[in-house]
Amino acid sequence: LKRNLEDLAWVERTARAHDAVLARALAADALVPFRLCTIFTDEAHVRHMLERERERLLDALGRLRGHAEWSVKLLADPPKLEEAARERSPAMAATMADAEGEAPGRAFFARRKADQAVREDARAMAEAAAKEVHDRLQQEAAAATLLPPQHPELSRRSGQMVLNCAYLVHRSHAAQFAAVAGELGERHRGIGLELELSGPWAPYNFVTPTEA
Repeated sequence: LKRNLEDLAWVERTARAHDAVLARALAADALVPFRLCTIFTDEAHVRHMLERERERLLDALGRLRGHAEWSVKLLADPPKLEEAARERSPAMAATMADAEGEAPGRAFFARRKADQAVREDARAMAEAAAKEVHDRLQQEAAAATLLPPQHPELSRRSGQMVLNCAYLVHRSHAAQFAAVAGELGERHRGIGLELELSGPWAPYNFVTPTEA
């Protein structure tokens, strides 16, 4: 198992098979997903686990009843984001223009300073957008949890991930949640940010209370 977990192709095949089972089980009113590669050697061990974890499982089923998990990722296109930062700052454009009229040495350092300011502005814009998206979607969800940005090799996505969040949403509210996510995505697409919504998923990130 340790060797296989270092093989991304094996992990992907196994995770897809695992997820296919959970996708069928999502038809149930409540679902407590187990982690990938949770192994029981026989039925007796399963029964023992169910008896040992009875109260925790009943609590989780009660909290998760009627809900599913939705994933939201916000991805930045750095060049496009920096271009938007320049357009939003007339003073920055003037600084860049002034640099062109300087002596070569002074112009070089002026451009470097201006480029650094643009990168900082772009980062601030991305952070503000991520906060707005998370704050707004959190209002539409029963619970939410921030997750670390995924490594590009694992996510297979272009762009820089500035938000990776999971939301627990009641099934009756799923369409409204998706509509709000769509509006937020449209609002920020023009500055080089792409919002990716996926779900419903098994509520992996909400088996235990988020405050824990």
